[in-house]
Amino acid sequence: MLLLSLLAGLAGAETFTDIARFGEKKLDLLRRFRPFKDGTPPHGRIGEIFAARDADQFQRCFVAWVASVTGIPAGVIAIDGKTVRRSGGKKDGEAPLHRASADTEVTGAPRSR
Repeated sequence: MLLLSLLAGLAGAETFTDIARFGEKKLDLLRRFRPFKDGTPPHGRIGEIFAARDADQFQRCFVAWVASVTGIPAGVIAIDGKTVRRSGGKKDGEAPLHRASADTEVTGAPRSR
């Protein structure tokens, strides 16, 4: 279940329905790692499984696991920057807009700064 959710999330899944669809479409890929002899669970079951877990404990375990796999300590701040397309004026020399975000947790959502 965690493998399915992790891979689906990396592929852009944002909902339990997205995770279920990913599982249906990528069952052969998933079976390279686990048997999934009954296929993947439907979106309702995925939601039930996530609702039953302790979110805080799961986050602590996941952050620790990611830190151990990547070698990056859990307290590291990841900074990402982007330039907004077509935001600058070529004719008048106006500078484009730049956007930066920082994430203080490996699993947290980026926070605009």
